[in-house]
Amino acid sequence: MGASLAVVTDEAEDEFVCNLIKSKQSHAWLGASDEDLEGSWLWVTGTEWNFTLWMESNQIFEQNDCLLRSQYGWEDHDCTDIAAYVCE
Repeated sequence: MGASLAVVTDEAEDEFVCNLIKSKQSHAWLGASDEDLEGSWLWVTGTEWNFTLWMESNQIFEQNDCLLRSQYGWEDHDCTDIAAYVCE
């Protein structure tokens, strides 16, 4: 099918994703990870990492390597958790 988890590179894209999440679920996976190097986030497409919307309460833990979008912002989350996802 050629789809991948969504890449969010600006506020308008993030608002679109947030509106999708609000209408369906409370959380959804986005296409980024810091699995290779903790704290160094990469998009699955290789797109430059130049926009973020981390939640103020987000706590960075080494075992959490995947990007989860909630209604309130981005979270560094455990990749094995079950959640909805946004693809493009």
